[in-house]
Amino acid sequence: MTTDANPFTGARRPSGELTKGRDEAGDLPDLPIASLVSGPNRRGCPNLLFHISACTSRRALMLYACNGLLLVSALCVFVTYAQADKLCEEAASLWIPSQTSREKSVVKWSRPIKYGIIAGDDDRESRSSIEEIVQFIWRESGLQIEADYRSALDLTIAVPADISSAASGARTFVEAYFQDVLAKKGLKGTIRFDPAVWEPQYRSVTPKCAGPNLTLGGVIERAFVLVQKAEARPCVEVALGEVFGLINIRTYYVDHDREIPSDLIARALRALYDGRVRAGVSQSDANKAVGEICK
Repeated sequence: MTTDANPFTGARRPSGELTKGRDEAGDLPDLPIASLVSGPNRRGCPNLLFHISACTSRRALMLYACNGLLLVSALCVFVTYAQADKLCEEAASLWIPSQTSREKSVVKWSRPIKYGIIAGDDDRESRSSIEEIVQFIWRESGLQIEADYRSALDLTIAVPADISSAASGARTFVEAYFQDVLAKKGLKGTIRFDPAVWEPQYRSVTPKCAGPNLTLGGVIERAFVLVQKAEARPCVEVALGEVFGLINIRTYYVDHDREIPSDLIARALRALYDGRVRAGVSQSDANKAVGEICK
């Protein structure tokens, strides 16, 4: 099977590539550490706590000020770490399976990805927006992602003028696109999407960017995304986030007044693609991994 031909617009796109993953890094940034260094007691006070009367009132005030500063510093560090832990756990909720998730185990890519964008030749704005977000995912996940229009793609992103109108024709394309994976792996089975479910789903989807992925044992093998033309960045982030394993990102987006911070998505991708998180694990095992990652 080849994806060189464009079933939607007939457009072709020159290839490019992203070949560098992000540096290995912890989830939390380094925090500045303040330290207080006191010199020798020139007054010869052997114990400031019990011989405070032998010192001047100025030294007593300095002692209390230093103790207060140490307490405030310790409190600030504690609060900073607590806030960071909370953000890390909130980000993890974007990919940890739940009772309402469409997936009941962790899903993620585990190999290099070839992707392509199907859009009109004059639709540079959509291409640019999508490519920017793909680069964002590449940086934060550490995955190797390459644009390649010469062979079968792992991820296809189509940009129709109207997602609901394009959904009907896209269904048969995606069925063949996913069936190709089974054939190449020598697996039995037939990929079929129920039209009675598929088409209403894309007519009512919010935001107007969405698509399915094919997973085997929790590993994402192939994905297809429809991005309605001229939709804003969060729409693309939600759709691409889903097919990169952030299975709850759409729910978060809807529940938070159709907003989702990019830094939260970044944290979620870094945690999901941490080596301690394995594809296919259950909610409980995922929570254990998050406990290590969010320390």
